[in-house]
Amino acid sequence: MSSKNTHQALMSGQQFVRFVKQELEKQNSGLGKVTLRSLSELSGYSPGYLRNLLTAEDPNPSAKAMRCFLLTLGVSIESPEQDVIPHLKAKGVYCPRVHGASEGVS
Repeated sequence: MSSKNTHQALMSGQQFVRFVKQELEKQNSGLGKVTLRSLSELSGYSPGYLRNLLTAEDPNPSAKAMRCFLLTLGVSIESPEQDVIPHLKAKGVYCPRVHGASEGVS
């Protein structure tokens, strides 16, 4: 998944959904495919959770959920070692190749 500049930390649920849909469309335009299932599972959430967010009329994801999905999509986020990396490790899905190596995180 591609590396991108740091994304704005404060985005609405609707902006987040629009961004995720655009990223999935971009990443699925080539040979490799990113499914909702793989994105969800690599982010430590169920596929149903992401599917519900993407189809909700007024999506309201938690800040941690947005940060987990953004990092998994390759977006650089501020201080992932504070909340995202521990979440991913607790769920058993942390992968340095996908989520980036975090210094000082064991």
